[in-house]
Amino acid sequence: MTRKIASIDEKGLLYSWFRMGFNKNKCLGECIANSIDANATQIRFSIVGNILYITDNGNGMDEKGFINFTCLHYQNHKNEKKCGVGGIGGKSAFAFLSDKTYTKIYSRNSNANEWHYADFNWDKIYSEGKYTDNVGYSKISNDSNIISTLNLLMKDNTNGTIIEILCDEKLKNIVKEMFKKPKDRETKFNLSDSPEYVFGEFNNVKIELHNSNEKIEMFKYNYFNDNNEHYYDGISEVDIGVYKSINNSKLYISDHEGVLKYYTSEVAKKPKTIKDKNELNEILKDYDKIGNMTLKYGQRNDSKNIQSTNPFSYVSKYELDFITEFDNNVEKNKTCERLDNIRNTKFYRNNQLIGDIKSEKGNARANHKECHKHYGVRSCLYYETESSQDNKMDETLHIQNNKNQWDHNDLSKSLKKLIKYHIDEKHKKIWSEHYEKAPVEKEVKEEVKEEVEEVKEEVEEVKEEVKEEVKE
Repeated sequence: MTRKIASIDEKGLLYSWFRMGFNKNKCLGECIANSIDANATQIRFSIVGNILYITDNGNGMDEKGFINFTCLHYQNHKNEKKCGVGGIGGKSAFAFLSDKTYTKIYSRNSNANEWHYADFNWDKIYSEGKYTDNVGYSKISNDSNIISTLNLLMKDNTNGTIIEILCDEKLKNIVKEMFKKPKDRETKFNLSDSPEYVFGEFNNVKIELHNSNEKIEMFKYNYFNDNNEHYYDGISEVDIGVYKSINNSKLYISDHEGVLKYYTSEVAKKPKTIKDKNELNEILKDYDKIGNMTLKYGQRNDSKNIQSTNPFSYVSKYELDFITEFDNNVEKNKTCERLDNIRNTKFYRNNQLIGDIKSEKGNARANHKECHKHYGVRSCLYYETESSQDNKMDETLHIQNNKNQWDHNDLSKSLKKLIKYHIDEKHKKIWSEHYEKAPVEKEVKEEVKEEVEEVKEEVEEVKEEVKEEVKE
């Protein structure tokens, strides 16, 4: 006789959260994402003693809202285009940020003029290895001593949520560093961990640090937030259709001003142009369309208009605040991790930065044009999808449950080739119209001269090493 078996080990599930690619920067980002998903336009961080408060003016939660929020893997935004994916990001972030101590959440929504409260006693949850029915919930009576503190934190907002987390010195420093311009930071942040990049597209959301009399607004990065006049030949946009066949093969077709192009295979060197509707229908006869993406690309025109083999020549004034002493050798200007990251195509899901689609390195210093090709044009790839766990776009683009472990190498090479093709075309146009006829400035000539001298020195060093080896 066959019997049914299988279960979930909650203790194993709880400890798996600490093996999901989280760090404290990413966890703070999860808290911000949750507030944005609740339609908050103001998010405030406050550090009082050893407590971190994160306050927003979002929708807030009542009892039903808390029940849904505390449910692991519940699809809170199934039919909405939100940051959330798998229903575990917030809970796992709270456990990680608090180092398994506690997290308290207070919330009030517009439907009821009363506070609701949830207590995540992580110490108890982890020691028992049990999450189910282990989060405390209650309504807060209006005569409770804590009401005045909550109202003070909420300021003039009638609804919203307050998160309370035990905060050690390390977490305090991370929060404070988040609100400095990258060039002024004392510690190094990865781009994918930096909220000014991750949430830079949310122009209507103000993120602030409030401490005593100090109020600092987060300095967010959004390269394409200006009018066309601030970019060489304006900002270009390409629509990319995403198609999937029954046998799970994928096809990406770009539409730039009515011209359709696609790569016939991952090894094809050039894209093929689709001539007419009949050809398009023939190509797509075995495919279903599952969604669209938008590629946005261009170059700000406030960078130096010179021919140069120095990547920094193509950095705009807007970007200078995001190039830090940790990312480049200030004296030589030879290496710049952050600049390499900036030039990669930024990949956004529902306006939240997921990661970088990394560009091929190439020999950027081979000549002026090659350097501009690699460092001149910036690009972003966007797509929107409903936040159901089974949506086809997330599946096709390999979005992970918590988004931390997304890997650009999982993307189709055909898609990457299509992105690169359009960026290269923009580079050619900008170079020919704005750079090619520009004189090579004296500083560039001196720079090339210095490079030649350095190469000579390296050659001499190698010769000396060879001589020593021969002697031995």
